[in-house]
Amino acid sequence: LLMLTQICFSQYNYVPNPSFEEYERCPIFFSQLERSLGWRRATSSAPDYFRHCDDIYFVDVPETFHGYQQPKTGLAYAGLMIYLQNSYDYKEYIEVTLMQPLISGMPYKVSFFCSLSDYSSSYASNDLGVVLSVGNLGQNMQFTSIIPETSPIKSDQMILETNDWVKVEG
Repeated sequence: LLMLTQICFSQYNYVPNPSFEEYERCPIFFSQLERSLGWRRATSSAPDYFRHCDDIYFVDVPETFHGYQQPKTGLAYAGLMIYLQNSYDYKEYIEVTLMQPLISGMPYKVSFFCSLSDYSSSYASNDLGVVLSVGNLGQNMQFTSIIPETSPIKSDQMILETNDWVKVEG
């Protein structure tokens, strides 16, 4: 007796609005990540929302105040400052609530794309990552700078690419 069992797992993206396409209103200045539906800042810092919609110089892609970058897909992306000269403890973080809770013990693959801005090209990093948590990391905006979580999913290489997007996964 020969019995074959095939178990197929399909990929499901638990991140709502993963490429920042859905939005409430066009950004008109820096620090307006919350205009992208579902996304929010995880600290009192001020991440940016870049989107092509109204030719606003500062935040209209592909030419923004941080330089030139086409979105990986669609018309939008988020921008994070991970280093601020003369301020060793300033970083910007973004977060989103997953569409479904993850099941403990199940394997998951997490990936995202990043690119170094032209403006920040002398401040590359190999410490971009994802933290999975129960609840919001910045629930009470108690963190003004570094979130004291370690990232199990992060880049091992320096992100030096300014013309294209680099995939980070784990």
